[in-house]
Amino acid sequence: MSGSTLQPVTPDSTVTIAVRPGGEPTADWSGYTGWSRVRITTGIERCPADFELEGTDSYPESAGVAKIEPGMECIILIGTQTVLSGYVDRVKYMISGNNHTLTVIGRSKCADLVDCSAEFSTFQLNNSTPLSLAQKLAAPFGINVYAIGDIGSTLVPQFDVILTETAFEIIERVARYAALLAYDDHAGDLILTRAGSLEMASGFSQGVNVEQAQTTYSMDDRFSTVEAVLLTTATLYTEPGDPADAGAVSADLVQGALSVDPGVPRYRPMIFVSEQGGSEYSVAKQRCAWEVARRIGRSQAVRVTCDGWFDSAGTLWTKNTLAPINLPSLKLTDANWLIGEVTYRRDEAGTHADVVLMPPQAYFPEPIILQPYASDVYQAQNPVGGAQ
Repeated sequence: MSGSTLQPVTPDSTVTIAVRPGGEPTADWSGYTGWSRVRITTGIERCPADFELEGTDSYPESAGVAKIEPGMECIILIGTQTVLSGYVDRVKYMISGNNHTLTVIGRSKCADLVDCSAEFSTFQLNNSTPLSLAQKLAAPFGINVYAIGDIGSTLVPQFDVILTETAFEIIERVARYAALLAYDDHAGDLILTRAGSLEMASGFSQGVNVEQAQTTYSMDDRFSTVEAVLLTTATLYTEPGDPADAGAVSADLVQGALSVDPGVPRYRPMIFVSEQGGSEYSVAKQRCAWEVARRIGRSQAVRVTCDGWFDSAGTLWTKNTLAPINLPSLKLTDANWLIGEVTYRRDEAGTHADVVLMPPQAYFPEPIILQPYASDVYQAQNPVGGAQ
C-alpha cells in the first residue's frame, strides 16, 4: 500500500518545498521554507492536488530559491509529513517599489494523467479489471496505482479506447463503472477506493476550533420520485407526432427502477433516459437510487474554516475520512460526514484549513455502463428474464 492511510505526527505547520531537476531521480533534493503565503488543496473529486507558495524579499530562507524552475520534481511537506509529490508547473516573479515576490505553482504527479493522451499498444482491451487497466495507463508516467480497501472484482470484458482521450478520462470512466473513486495520494500515486470509513480523532465544533462555517440547505435539486426510461430503437424509425410513438415513454418505464426521496414535501417527479446494461435492468435501478442519494447529500454540504491543520491526535485533516460535526447555529449537530476536500492555507490572516464535508452518499460515483445500447436490443439478446 502507498501510505495513504492516516499518519499521526507531532503537529508542525512548517511548510517546505523540496525540489530537484526533473528526470534526475538520483539528484539531491534542495529544501526551502519561510513562505509567507501557502495554499495546498487536495480532494477526492479533484485530481491532481495542487499548491501555490509565495515568498517575499529575503524569504524563503535561502538565496538558492531562485533556482526553482518549471518542470522540477517537487515534494511539499508540512512538518515532516509529505502532503504532495509532483512537479513545479510555473514560477512567477513580481517586483514593485518596495516588494519582490516569488510564487511557485505546481501539481501532483497525476497531473500527467490528466493532461496527457493515453497510450496503448491496442485500442481495444479485453478482460481487464479497473485496477489493471489503470496501472497500464499510469505506468508510462512513473505513477503507481493502488487499491485501498475492498474494491470488488468487477471485470471489464471489453473496452474501446477513444484515440484523443487522456489517461485520467479513461481511468475515471472505468472507475465509475466499478463504483470507485479515483484520486491521488500524498506520494503522487493514484488511488482506487470507495467512500472512506476511517475516522479522524476529532472533528469540527462551534466554539472550539471553527472560525467560520457555512451551509445551504436546498430543495431545488431534489425530486420526490426518480424514474428511468430506456432508450429504444423506435427513435430510428418514428417521426415526432407519429401515432406509433404515442405512449412510448410510459411503455418504456422500467419496472422497479424508481426511487423515492421521502424528504421532498411535494410532488416533484423526475424521469431520465438510462442506458441499458446488466441483467434485469440493474444499471437503471442503480442509477435511480444514486440520483436520489447524491442529491440528498449535495443538498446539505458544509464548508468549514478551522483554526489549524491537525486534529486532536496531531493528524492532518485528511480527505475521504469521516469527521464529527457540531454546529448548532447551522442546525447541524451529531453529524459524522466525509471530508471531500481540504485546503491548507496560510496568509496574513494566519494558518487555517478550509474543509468541505458532506454525507458519504454525496460522493458515490454515478453508475454507468461502458457500452450502452437500446433496451429492446438487450431484450432480444436476453429473452429469458430480460423483459420485466
